[in-house]
Amino acid sequence: MSRITASARVAIAQHPLPTILSALAVAVVSGTWLGAIAPAVAEYVPPSGEGTAPASGSTGSNGVRGDGCSAATANGLVLLAPQSHIGQSLSPQPTLVWFTSERDPYQVEVWLDQYPSSAATENAGEASLTASPTANPMPVLTTVYQADFLLTDRLEPSGLVSFSLGETDLQLQPGSRYRWQVVIVCNPNRPSESLVAEAELIVSDPTNSSSADLLTAADLLTATDETGEADLYAQAGFWYDALATAIQGSDRSEIAALLDDLSAIEAQENPALPDTGLSDADLSYPDRLRQIIEQISQP
Repeated sequence: MSRITASARVAIAQHPLPTILSALAVAVVSGTWLGAIAPAVAEYVPPSGEGTAPASGSTGSNGVRGDGCSAATANGLVLLAPQSHIGQSLSPQPTLVWFTSERDPYQVEVWLDQYPSSAATENAGEASLTASPTANPMPVLTTVYQADFLLTDRLEPSGLVSFSLGETDLQLQPGSRYRWQVVIVCNPNRPSESLVAEAELIVSDPTNSSSADLLTAADLLTATDETGEADLYAQAGFWYDALATAIQGSDRSEIAALLDDLSAIEAQENPALPDTGLSDADLSYPDRLRQIIEQISQP
């Protein structure tokens, strides 16, 4: 599969996504993108519209707390998920992926919390504002899943770690929004030294949106391998499905392409800090992603 040219992107921007994905399916079969021929890339396109911004107060996927463990660097724990917007999944059992520079058998905790429905959130906010006009309430989340395991049980040599809810009986609710959190317990006796990071995800509801039109089973059947399938997910705005599919494949360059896309998007939304000789711990999220790309691309 080859890259979409700049002029092609302008043309695509002027057409609805259902039309775009139909064209993508043809392009996959023919091996061309509007006449352009180049190496395979992901071309992740973030979702747009209301409800795609992370909750105020969320630490975000680069908001690591704690400075313990053996490798106290910015890449001690980095969730591979959007920070400037909420990543989406078509699957009720998405795969969560992160990177760590740690290599010892630390205990890892994975938490998944569900946000209340939008109606419930609005009602709670109105009630709180009635009681205190200056209040800025955070929604009350409900923990729906928690797991723990040794880091070395899932750690890849590249530093990637993945956890699929497909390994569990849990089915996330379409149309719902969740926060997922990873904790690396560096020292059980000193919780403050743990590495903690969190991100959010939305499970797309095809019955309540145009998601069913955006990406169909027929579209996916045109993909000849995981790379082609990951590209279709990425271009339709489903970050978690794209990354999960890329992880399943043997082509590490597809993962790097996705992270490169995300790095560029995050850099545009949150410009990187100027080069002032800051330590690794002060690196921006896009910079961390670029470092991770280099590390996972090594032979």
